[in-house]
Amino acid sequence: MKHATNAVRSALEAAAALLSARDIASRPLERPNERLRWGAGAHDGVQVPTANGRTAVLSFAAEREAAVAMVRPTLRVLTGSWPQTDLVAQTTATGLWLLVVLRGPGAPQRFPMPMRLAEHLTTEMMPSGAVDVVDQPTGSTVGRFLRPWGCDAMYRQLPVEFALTGSTVTLQVQHHQVHYPALATCLYTDSSSATRFSAGALPSRLSPLV
Repeated sequence: MKHATNAVRSALEAAAALLSARDIASRPLERPNERLRWGAGAHDGVQVPTANGRTAVLSFAAEREAAVAMVRPTLRVLTGSWPQTDLVAQTTATGLWLLVVLRGPGAPQRFPMPMRLAEHLTTEMMPSGAVDVVDQPTGSTVGRFLRPWGCDAMYRQLPVEFALTGSTVTLQVQHHQVHYPALATCLYTDSSSATRFSAGALPSRLSPLV
């Protein structure tokens, strides 16, 4: 248990340290969101909100199933699910902010996130690099993964992008010859309320993690 606690604390400290250097005024604030419902492990994932109230479950194709550690109701951490990698998940008022901490060259370059979508929902890649969850009958966007962002320990920006295969959103991170730890982040938000994060790149400053 002590080892697990230390691993969670280490993941939080690494994410916070990398984000602290980003001088960005706006940020996705940590907020309670009762519409998010977590499963027990990475493969179970989390039910995320959509603007029309339909079911969308975001799961993580981890190499090894591991429990989700709840730091507080608005902050969860997965350690040990991928080699040399931790996942930090912060709840926001409109969705979920995911922070992937890469600890060494053995960390994956691809993080598939399969989605289980209710009938008539689908996913579409946007020209901006975002991925939208779309209600097919109306053509309206009811959820969105904003264009991802990443940096290494020297605060140099990493090539990070989404790939979309069916309903699986894959976060692709090129981290060859970088200084570790490195970080890749992406924000999922519904479109039920006006938000300054709805159309642009992911803002890169975090509410206090620890």
